[in-house]
Amino acid sequence: MGDNFNIFNDRKFNADNLDALIKEVGSMSDAELNAHIDSIETDITFDNDDISDLQKKLNDEIRSDKRHMLLYRIAMTCAAVLIPAIIICTVAIFSAHNKIDRFNTILAQEVSIETAKGESSTTSLPDGSKVTLGPASTLSYRLEDFTTEKRSVNYTGEGRFSIAKNENAPFTLITSDFEIRVLGTVFSVNSRDSKEYAEIHLEEGSIQLKSLISDSEQLLKPRETALLNKTTGAIEISAATAGRKTTTGTQTILFSAAPLATVVESLELYYGHEITVGQGVDRIMFTGSLPTNNLPQAIYVLEHTLNISFSVVGDTMHIVAAK
Repeated sequence: MGDNFNIFNDRKFNADNLDALIKEVGSMSDAELNAHIDSIETDITFDNDDISDLQKKLNDEIRSDKRHMLLYRIAMTCAAVLIPAIIICTVAIFSAHNKIDRFNTILAQEVSIETAKGESSTTSLPDGSKVTLGPASTLSYRLEDFTTEKRSVNYTGEGRFSIAKNENAPFTLITSDFEIRVLGTVFSVNSRDSKEYAEIHLEEGSIQLKSLISDSEQLLKPRETALLNKTTGAIEISAATAGRKTTTGTQTILFSAAPLATVVESLELYYGHEITVGQGVDRIMFTGSLPTNNLPQAIYVLEHTLNISFSVVGDTMHIVAAK
């Protein structure tokens, strides 16, 4: 130890010697350093430039150590703040993604409302429109079908629609045979697979009716009724002044030379009762109208018009010839 201090004896002092001196001094204890300084005999002197160089070197070393510590502390602080934030953001993004997936799943799910024979039901759509479903009818839609630009439902059977007005989002009713497009109106529909014709009656507003069979289109005005041929797709409009040819949207059904068996099918549909027809009366023809909301009155009309008799056994009704 102490060999590096020969620089004083040689009266040489430069940057390399200074590095060696710093390392040597740094490895000595305070006691060793004091003893070594006391033992040095030299008349070497430091001028101002030497002192300035030494001070600058020491200050640079101190500042370097401080910068390293400061950077380390900043890095640790940032890590302490950012890591939880990153974790929270990751969890939030993952949670939001799951919520969006669940929300989209809900929007894509189909809402279906059905009625059985003898039943009717009134429901509200997401836009505030109201639909009264007749017996054996089905209304279906998805929530994503109701937006600021469109409203759409699928329908089978008989029903009355009171559509909330929205000029920016047209309302579309779709069946297997035709499509109805409105902005806000009240209309009734009767479209069943067993029928040769679909019937559409407009109470107020206007309807753009399009046949999905022939692509023909018709504009309905208030109190007009459209008959759509399910085979050809042709649309026939009954003018308001000519009187109604159908009873769609009313609580009445019309028959024109219809066999009793056909009449019974309608009674079962609207009243939900099972009805059997005895031999000899099933081919009796009936022309007239019957109510769909008053079974005793319907029975009264048939008994007095066709000379038949109704009897009830349990949940079943029987029709036989009157005695």
